[in-house]
Amino acid sequence: MTATRYGNGRGGRPWRRLRDAVAIRDGYKCYVCGRIVEQGECDHIVPVSKGGKTEMGNLGWICPPCHADKSEREAAEAQGRNVRIKARIGVDGWPM
Repeated sequence: MTATRYGNGRGGRPWRRLRDAVAIRDGYKCYVCGRIVEQGECDHIVPVSKGGKTEMGNLGWICPPCHADKSEREAAEAQGRNVRIKARIGVDGWPM
């Protein structure tokens, strides 16, 4: 019988606590489009690959569509290619 090791994997308990603190600090509001989403993600504003740190000042709450766009753009930049960014509508109704 294997013991369950709650808190391990994908950063474990410390990451979940930091993630929850960022969500509460940001009021579950996406820092890109301004939508309020409970099922968002905690994102490194400056990617770790570019020297960003895993600390409150470099983390922000982001909705899944904005996170996917950001990740795609960062991957394209790393490969030296351009990516056409999909138009997103902000909470004010205007394109972002």
